[in-house]
Amino acid sequence: MLDKSRAMTRSLKPTDTLFKDLRALIMEARQDVARQVNSALVLLYWRVGKRIRQDILKEKRAEYGEEIVPTLSAKLVNEFGTGFAEKNLRRMVQFAEAFPDEQIVVTLSRQLGCVEEHVISPLKLGVGASYFTPREHHNSPPLPLRIA
Repeated sequence: MLDKSRAMTRSLKPTDTLFKDLRALIMEARQDVARQVNSALVLLYWRVGKRIRQDILKEKRAEYGEEIVPTLSAKLVNEFGTGFAEKNLRRMVQFAEAFPDEQIVVTLSRQLGCVEEHVISPLKLGVGASYFTPREHHNSPPLPLRIA
């Protein structure tokens, strides 16, 4: 078996090595782009939650918001997809409530690895306190890169 791997190593062509090196560069760039996009998405979700909380809910859980959030969600889903479904908008509001300081969110978003729409998940600790943590995605495939 050892002789076979030595023979394979000796039989590598310069194009094989070049391909391997270029593949590593491409994969690294993809991961960097995915991290940047993920960071931007976390910050976007926080900002959406903050705006809904400020503009519609007026920093309270108002009944008015119960009527407006579904309507707002329907419009956003129509244009931007299901990531802005009512349930997700409510999570975004919870996220903004849990982390009122944008600088904390910026720091958090830079430290997260693979982020998807549902990656910031609420954890109930104690009496109604909500905390948000990144879910583990070690076995998840890399995010497809689709830049429009």
